[in-house]
Amino acid sequence: MTGARRHWVGKAAYIVTYAAIGTIGVSVALAAVSALYEAGASGVKFGQFVAGWLLLGYAAIKLRPTAAWKRETESDEATSARVQQTADPVDEDDERSDREKATDAANVLNPFTGGGRRSRVDANGRGPDDFGEEERGGTVARLAARLPPASLVPLQPADRPGVGVTAGATALCLLAVSFVLEVSFGV
Repeated sequence: MTGARRHWVGKAAYIVTYAAIGTIGVSVALAAVSALYEAGASGVKFGQFVAGWLLLGYAAIKLRPTAAWKRETESDEATSARVQQTADPVDEDDERSDREKATDAANVLNPFTGGGRRSRVDANGRGPDDFGEEERGGTVARLAARLPPASLVPLQPADRPGVGVTAGATALCLLAVSFVLEVSFGV
């Protein structure tokens, strides 16, 4: 399989796994609430219908692109903030070498420079290659990445689809299950 095809298959597998986990999780929670209020399967079906539409609206909001005028403003604000950080007076007790100071200044002005290990590791010692807490999506994303079919074609956390795509897929899956309960089982 070519690299591009493998990447798209991996994304599709991840979306399917994430949607299945989300649908099962929401359905189990709705079943517990439905049992608590003695609503039966109709409570689960109604809850899936409502949750599906709400989640679809959330996904639509998350998938909206940022307006061009907002992107430029954010960029200008970020640049002015970085310049302000470099304009702060330097502490006289700073014992770092001139090379370290220059590297730090370059990292502030251009966050895409390498900058050495110190700039890539946070306070807990985790870097960008650690897939711990920095992984996209949290607990459900880690679980989705470890279960098949997503585990058969693994992706790096940065390559996985965003929240809008996974929420939209979960919403469609919830609506489909609600429809099947309505039509096939007469709930």
